Amino acid sequence: MHEAYTSTNPGGVPVRHFPPRTQTVFAQFRFAARPRSSLVLTVSWYKPNGQRAGPPVRKPTSSLVVSYVSGRQGQALPRGTWLSVLRAGRTVVKRLTFRVG
Repeated sequence: MHEAYTSTNPGGVPVRHFPPRTQTVFAQFRFAARPRSSLVLTVSWYKPNGQRAGPPVRKPTSSLVVSYVSGRQGQALPRGTWLSVLRAGRTVVKRLTFRVG
C-alpha cells in the first residue's frame, strides 16, 4: 500500500476531521504494486455506532481504488468516528478512520 486517505473530493487533499454538515466523504487507496487479479477488492464503510453503511462495494483490481459514502437524500453524515475498510479477498489491506463533527 502506497497511499490511503479520506477527502471531500475524489483525488482531493487529505482530510481526517470533517465539519458537521459534511454530506459525502471519499476514500482513496493507491497501491505501489497492483494487487493480484484473482483477489476481489471490496470497500466497507462503518457508521459511528458500528453498523455497516450499506453493502460492501466491489471494485476492479487496479492500482487505485476510490470509494465514497454519503448521507441520504442530501442529509449530513451522522457525527462521530467513521471507519472505511479495504479488503483484498478476505484480507484487510487498510483501515481508515475519520471524524465528522
